Amino acid sequence: MRLVDASFQTVVAGPGTINPAQPRVLTLDLPALPDGVYAAVWQARSATDSHLTNGAISFSVGKTNTQVSLLPAPGASTPATAFPPLAETVLRWLVYLSAALAAGSIAFGLLVWRPAFKQSSSPEHTSDAGHTSNAGHTSIANAEDDQAARRTLRRLALVGVPGFGLATVGLATSQAWESSQGAFQLAFGTAFWQLASPTANPLFWIRLLLLVALGLCILRLSNPGSGSARPWIAAAILAMGSLLTISRQSHAAAVGSPLAIALDWAHLVAMSAWLGGLLPLFLLLRSTSLPPSWLVPRFSRLALVCVATLALTGIYSAIIHVGTLDALKQTTYGWALIVKVGFFGLLILLGAINLWPYLHAWPMKAAAPLAG
Repeated sequence: MRLVDASFQTVVAGPGTINPAQPRVLTLDLPALPDGVYAAVWQARSATDSHLTNGAISFSVGKTNTQVSLLPAPGASTPATAFPPLAETVLRWLVYLSAALAAGSIAFGLLVWRPAFKQSSSPEHTSDAGHTSNAGHTSIANAEDDQAARRTLRRLALVGVPGFGLATVGLATSQAWESSQGAFQLAFGTAFWQLASPTANPLFWIRLLLLVALGLCILRLSNPGSGSARPWIAAAILAMGSLLTISRQSHAAAVGSPLAIALDWAHLVAMSAWLGGLLPLFLLLRSTSLPPSWLVPRFSRLALVCVATLALTGIYSAIIHVGTLDALKQTTYGWALIVKVGFFGLLILLGAINLWPYLHAWPMKAAAPLAG
């Protein structure tokens, strides 16, 4: 915090002090001030979600000059209506996309491919001629398909994991660069260390360690259909642990409620399993002989659970973070939520359109595959 006068000249440079007994109070000692209008301009970075906020508190001393406008100037942006920095926004997108690709590929192998492959390989279906591959001939999943699935899912996960880690480091770098600009300039190295030191931000290092462990686990994955499930389960646990580090540094964590953090984590897990599973579904339908009637219904049931989870947890998050209809319309967070709900509805519509052809086949041709 620093004190400026009506001409925006610095009167007290700050940065102020914090009493450990009152960690949420920043104090700036002032000398005797001449009559006039002043503003205590402040900037803070959240120790929870790392967001940078700033503002000003205006006051006057003695007889005020009516010709002096209030500080800050009318029309100045406020945190509720300001847009986040573009670089930070893009990096956050990359964090979520990479996390979804890594976790979604693992979830697809464990929850969709594995039961479908085992069902198709069971003795009662080895002579079934009712399923045709994309090439139009009768086919049941075989060892080559399982190996192809392992290669595809491993490659996707191994793209997601380093992407997740690099985006995490990039986000900290972007936030440090932001702190080194403007009126409150910190040395870039100092700002970065405040964001990434083990004592100030242990979750930064916990996430990177989890991602290293997840990458090593992915390299040891067995065939998803016929191999041991243990490495897949271990990878799923590490992936969910990595997602938890996001929730522990989110708006939900800033609320201070364990329930808010748990529901935010459930939101991320559901997003990753649904959206992160779309690319594996697309690739494996094209590269293996397992018929769509075996994979699509299973993925659709997983997606249905994820959509319900996203809806319920999203409603809770909207209530605690937006609160009122006015805030929904008058804040950038509210408008972002409106856009997000629009995309969410579009995805559900596209999923329903793609699922429709399989609804007629479920009671008859696909009755046996769905039994498992």
